[in-house]
Amino acid sequence: MKKDELPVVSLAQLNEGDAENMLAQKLIFSDEKQNEFQIFKNPLRLDFITVGFCLQGEAKVEINLQSYDIRKNDIIFLLPGYIVQPLAKSDDFVGKSLFFDPDFIESGDVRRFPVFLEIKEFPCISLSDDEIAIVLEFYSFLRKQYNSRIDQIYRKEIMKKLLMAFLYEVGAIFQNNKPVEPSKMSRKEEILKSFIRLVSIHYRKERSVSFYAGQLCLTPKYLSTTVKEISHKTVVEWINAAVVLESKALLRSSQMTVQQIADVLNFPNPSFFGRFFKRHTGMTPKEYKNS
Repeated sequence: MKKDELPVVSLAQLNEGDAENMLAQKLIFSDEKQNEFQIFKNPLRLDFITVGFCLQGEAKVEINLQSYDIRKNDIIFLLPGYIVQPLAKSDDFVGKSLFFDPDFIESGDVRRFPVFLEIKEFPCISLSDDEIAIVLEFYSFLRKQYNSRIDQIYRKEIMKKLLMAFLYEVGAIFQNNKPVEPSKMSRKEEILKSFIRLVSIHYRKERSVSFYAGQLCLTPKYLSTTVKEISHKTVVEWINAAVVLESKALLRSSQMTVQQIADVLNFPNPSFFGRFFKRHTGMTPKEYKNS
């Protein structure tokens, strides 16, 4: 991992207890009621595809700086490169998840599944009782085949075909349920979308309103007014949220020191970084790292 990159969680990290299972390096099932993977308590960047279902209770998660409320019958898609931060989960939450390496899809080409191209806009959708029943029936069959065909010489090939069929089934349901986009975004909505994209690229080094305004060929005042009007958050709040998210991930998911993290995030010194972090989280970097 390069020094200035957000820590990435891989399937290998989820598979530490089953390292000799070659198929488990490509495909993993999870019953989230059991809290199997403690690593998901921290903000992180994914290196695999996740398909998750909420069967009971509620949860809140932040995906690429956008907050989503997850409720019963919701299905969520997370793609490689997504920055994910779990925010909350009810005590009665029950869910199931499927994690898999993009390479496990035939040819590794997600373009085979047009649904993946739209997930960036709609990573979470709500299904009807009948639809979630279909998806879960397919999921259960997929998991049963995974567990019962250990000695099958074509096990990997069988699972790849079944996974593709599962994705087509889910994709078809997704297409029928995705939110309807407005026919055309307003100019202000386009500005907000472009601003958030720029923040995701430059927040490590650039935290001034004037920088982002200049990138968008706008005045700082107009950018500030537009972002606040459309998102109900200020420009600085968006930037700080991105910095705090990566700070948390680096503190929990890397071996970097506070000094190194301060350098990566372009703070003048560790003390300045520490004050910033405590102001936004209520904890010092050390307290958060050890909590």
